[in-house]
Amino acid sequence: MLTSLALAFVAGLVTILNPCVLPLVPILVGSALGKAKAGPLALAAGLVTSFTLFGFTVIAFGCSLGINEQLVRMMAGALLAFAGFVLLVPQAQAALSAAAAPLTNAGNQQLAKVSSDGVIGQYLVGLLLGLVWAPCVGPTLGVAIAAASQGENLASAFVIFLSFGLGVAASILAFAYGSRRAL
Repeated sequence: MLTSLALAFVAGLVTILNPCVLPLVPILVGSALGKAKAGPLALAAGLVTSFTLFGFTVIAFGCSLGINEQLVRMMAGALLAFAGFVLLVPQAQAALSAAAAPLTNAGNQQLAKVSSDGVIGQYLVGLLLGLVWAPCVGPTLGVAIAAASQGENLASAFVIFLSFGLGVAASILAFAYGSRRAL
């Protein structure tokens, strides 16, 4: 269990390095810092909540359908292999972006409706951002899903996804407060 927690945390740490996430981080963090002093904390808390609930829902849904945990691990491995292929082939990146566009557009429309003012606004932005980023962070989220599928029960899967979310939050907060002067 400890190995799974560490693996999920590290996967969360490197999540912001995804090509479709990294360019947005300075903008989001700069905006969060401009909206409230604790804006990055609220943004990170929203991301933690979103990724934890999304991943836990995937595992819980699989368990409720009686999907074998070995099958989940194999699917997560296939997802990682597919993500590697997509990262290596520009045409595959374009096709995946086009396929995920309706989901991300719907998320962006909801995100545009949310007032980002204050701590609550930044929390809501983080909550929606986690859902919008879910298709994009597939490789690292796949690692967390694979780690969670090895858990003994749903409670351990929840803790593993929480660890993933805390890794994402740690990287966002390190960037936010480490680069505060530059922003």
